[in-house]
Amino acid sequence: MLYKNLTAKELYASICVTSIIEEMFKTGLKIGSTQLAVSAMEELIVRGDTDIIQRGLDSAFKEGHVKIGTSMSTMIARSLSESCREADPLLQCFGKFLFKAKTNDPFTEFVNYPGLEFRSSRE
Repeated sequence: MLYKNLTAKELYASICVTSIIEEMFKTGLKIGSTQLAVSAMEELIVRGDTDIIQRGLDSAFKEGHVKIGTSMSTMIARSLSESCREADPLLQCFGKFLFKAKTNDPFTEFVNYPGLEFRSSRE
C-alpha cells in the first residue's frame, strides 16, 4: 500500500494552495473533528496564515461549532499556546486565555479581559 506511511505533515506539504488547508480547518471545526481541525490549523501556523485561524475560530465559536470547555477547545488552546510563539504572539496569548474563557465568544471576552498584558502598541 503506497500511502500506508504518509504522515499528516507530508500530506499538508504536498498541498500548495492555502485555501484548501483553510477549508480543511473550517471543515474540521464544523464537523467536530479535532484531528482535522488542529492538524490543518498547525499547518496554517507554519505557513504564517494566522489571520485565517483567527477568523475561522471566531466564526466557529459564534456559530456554535466549537464550545468552551470541550476537548476541541482544549486542544485548540494547547496548540495555539505552544505553536504560535514565533508566528503570532497575540494568538499564542489568546490560546492561553482560551483555557479560562467563560463564554462562547472568547475573542470578545479576550479583548475585554481585565489585566490582559498583551496590548496593541496603538492603545
